[in-house]
Amino acid sequence: MNTKIYIVAATLLTLQACDYNDKYFDDLDNLVDESQKVITSVEYTLTDADYATIGQYKDRAIDAEDTIELKGLAKAKAFTLSATAQKYIPMFLANKYTTVDNQSAVKVTYNQNKNVPEYLGKIAGATNYTLTDDDYATIWGSSDAVSYLTPSTVSKLKNVLANVVNPVAGDYALISYAYSETEPATEAAEETYSTIADVIAADNGEYTVKGIICATYGKGFLLQDATGYILVYLNTTTDRAVGDVVIVSGPTSVFKNAKQFTADSQVTFVEKNVNFAHPTATAKTGAELEALTSVQLVTFSGKLSISGGYYNIALDGTEKQGSIAYPLDGSVSSELDGQEITLTGYYLYQDAKFITVMLVSASNKSTETKYALYKYNGTSWAAVTSGVVVLNPSDYTAMGLRYANFSATDNANVYIPKFLATNKPYALEDDVVAVVY
Repeated sequence: MNTKIYIVAATLLTLQACDYNDKYFDDLDNLVDESQKVITSVEYTLTDADYATIGQYKDRAIDAEDTIELKGLAKAKAFTLSATAQKYIPMFLANKYTTVDNQSAVKVTYNQNKNVPEYLGKIAGATNYTLTDDDYATIWGSSDAVSYLTPSTVSKLKNVLANVVNPVAGDYALISYAYSETEPATEAAEETYSTIADVIAADNGEYTVKGIICATYGKGFLLQDATGYILVYLNTTTDRAVGDVVIVSGPTSVFKNAKQFTADSQVTFVEKNVNFAHPTATAKTGAELEALTSVQLVTFSGKLSISGGYYNIALDGTEKQGSIAYPLDGSVSSELDGQEITLTGYYLYQDAKFITVMLVSASNKSTETKYALYKYNGTSWAAVTSGVVVLNPSDYTAMGLRYANFSATDNANVYIPKFLATNKPYALEDDVVAVVY
């Protein structure tokens, strides 16, 4: 890879060995016999080879900075504000014209990079180094290693920089290497999983799927992958949370025309996906809910009736009622009983009387809880709108949280940066915002 910075233009420099004599010994020429004078006057333009030659004057370098300058000059084929023509051309001319009289003059045309910062000149002189098969083996720690780097190994590049020849303090090295986003396959076969869509389409049997939990209820959770959703019926509450990536292995059955994993299934936690967010809920009428045949996130309104452990919603446009499947304690306020509410949840299945959903959120149709921060200025209160974000219940729902608060499990330090990245996409570096929660 060639490193060239800025477009250069030619300029002229006249170098005459007699300038010093003319200045301080004005009458010296009159003391010299005219017949003995051998005066040479030439014009010369530096070639690419000349810059390379000047770049080899490392043995004349005063210090490490000079050495770096010479490297950059040879590569860029131009002088800079630090690697100046006045500094290096006299050395070149002394080697090229060894027999001329000290009154000779050479008009030199050379390339000059204008206004190039010093550090760019040094970068231009970076040593080019291409990784070898031995280097890849060193990085991977095996002679059988692949000849490329991946996300897991690119940080180990510095381990082979000892092979750069004779570096000095301040040197740069430009490393060329093969790279792949895909890690090499290991000898052990990676475990494969069925997709949820394939499990739903197949006969009942034993399956293993991997997905992310998108909703929970008193009897298990709803799992999703890139192909669809499936209910995991554990017949008890789960210790897993929305956003958890899990592996589910076990038998499947059909309940009310919906495929589900049974209570005999095993759930293995893999990792927490803090980037999880619900898709946009689709508003549905009662008739539209009745027409559904597959799981999806919906929102609808109706009058809530709470009776013991049953939470039903009267729907317009259908004789069926909406039903919240085993809501978790505290997820539906008892104060909403008998009120018109707006409910958001995942449609699961239905029978002759009920359309069942797994709850995401429920609130009074006409009102919702919100928070605002105000500041008193000595005479009156004013809303604080700059530099502060106040989290509202709907924000927690958008982050995939069950409750409108953080906890030891749902850590604020994990969720808030992701929330701000989504809601403050144009923030600049070093911007600071306070979050009230």
